[in-house]
Amino acid sequence: MRRLLFLVVAAVVAGVPIAEAGGNVKRLGTDPSGDAPPAIDIAYLDVGTTQVDIAGQRTPTLEIRLGLNGMLPVFGSYPEVPAMEWIFKAGKRSFIAEAVAGRNPRFFLFELKGDSYEQLPSPTGRFDTAGGFAQILVPLEALGAKRGTVLTGIKKPLELLGNSGADVDIHIHHATGTEYVDEMTTTKSFTIP
Repeated sequence: MRRLLFLVVAAVVAGVPIAEAGGNVKRLGTDPSGDAPPAIDIAYLDVGTTQVDIAGQRTPTLEIRLGLNGMLPVFGSYPEVPAMEWIFKAGKRSFIAEAVAGRNPRFFLFELKGDSYEQLPSPTGRFDTAGGFAQILVPLEALGAKRGTVLTGIKKPLELLGNSGADVDIHIHHATGTEYVDEMTTTKSFTIP
C-alpha cells in the first residue's frame, strides 16, 4: 500500500495525470502475434472512457490503449523512433492519436481535414511496460465528443499517410521517410457512454 501511495504521489508531483480505473473499456481489434519484430508488434486496440485529474479538475477523457507484444522498458532512439497511432472518426470529425516512444515519450492528436491535418493540443499518456501497452488520454472536449458519439477506425488516406490503409499501425520515422512495421484494422466501434 505504501508503494502504491508513493507512486501516486510521485506521479502527481511529476505532473502526470492520474486516470481512474474505468469500466467502459472495449477491445476494438486484435492482431496476430509474431507478424512483426518483438517490441514493435501490435497486439490490440482497447478504447474506453475515464476521468482524469488535470490541475485539480476531473476531466471526462477518452482512453486509447495500443497493445504491443514483447514491449521493452525503453525502446527506440533518434532519429529512428517507433510511433503507434490510431486513425479514427468521432462523430463527423476524423483524428489521429499518436504515441511516440523513446526516453521521453510524446503524445499527439491531429485532426484530419481533407487532404491535410491540423495538430491539436497534445494529449497526455504513458508507456506501461508491465501491462504491455501505450496509453493515450484525450479529453473528450478536444474531440467534440459527448454521450452517444460513436468512434470508429477509418482507413488512412494513402496519399496523405502512405501505407496500406489500416487504421492502427506502428511505424518508424527515418530521416528519409516513414517505414510501416505492423498494421491492424479495427473490427468494432465504441460509443461514448
